[in-house]
Amino acid sequence: MQRNNQYTTSSMTLVIPISDKCYFNFGVMSFLLLSNFHNIALIYLIINMTPEKLIDIISGNLLYTADDSSLNLDTVIASDLMSDVLTLENEPDILVTGLANTQCIRTAEMADIPFVIIAKGKKVSQEIIDLAREGDIYLISTHLSIYKCCGLLYIHGIKDTF
Repeated sequence: MQRNNQYTTSSMTLVIPISDKCYFNFGVMSFLLLSNFHNIALIYLIINMTPEKLIDIISGNLLYTADDSSLNLDTVIASDLMSDVLTLENEPDILVTGLANTQCIRTAEMADIPFVIIAKGKKVSQEIIDLAREGDIYLISTHLSIYKCCGLLYIHGIKDTF
């Protein structure tokens, strides 16, 4: 595979760099639909968001790394009301919250959410980190607001839960 400023190709793949650590991958499993009618091109993008990429995107501080390194992050919920998180029909992969207490980790554990981001530069106590370790939940803190954090996730292909 050779690299240049525009794209990288192999026999069945086209990779376009977005940043140093983020790429759009047009592969064999991607769908490329071209329509001559109105010259519209619809492209289905497969974006594999790993915890490492996500941490880089939000300039996060890794507080605890779960054992599941193959985790693929697709959906997010942002809430300070943990009761709202518990009533969701679909299980999100990421919880973004401004709450820096044990309740957010307990809620993530009950809702099977493997990745918690504590936003707004809140201090995270050792008790919260220990609880994340017990539940094997990724725990990240970031100085970004919830709004900016979710905006960056959206830009990079993470969908909301609804």
